[in-house]
Amino acid sequence: MLYQVNKIMKNPSAEDQKYQALKNNLERYARLLATKLTQTEREYIHRRIAEEHAEIAKIEAERLAKSAVKVADPQTVIAARAATRASNDMTS
Repeated sequence: MLYQVNKIMKNPSAEDQKYQALKNNLERYARLLATKLTQTEREYIHRRIAEEHAEIAKIEAERLAKSAVKVADPQTVIAARAATRASNDMTS
């Protein structure tokens, strides 16, 4: 969601810019693979593609972790409910 908002606002974060650069690199490598290359050049490009994919996966995992809902420890929830009930009992 934040990525979409930044994209609309034309103010991408550094992370968004890096993500887009990685995507652009992958497109460029795909175009290069369609040309006549030596085996060494081809191996290099395939290695770079693997590295770019790994970096993209890392960024996506970080984004997912940031957006994941944090689940409270059950004991914390029980204690919070008990405190709320006690507070409500005192005000009644």
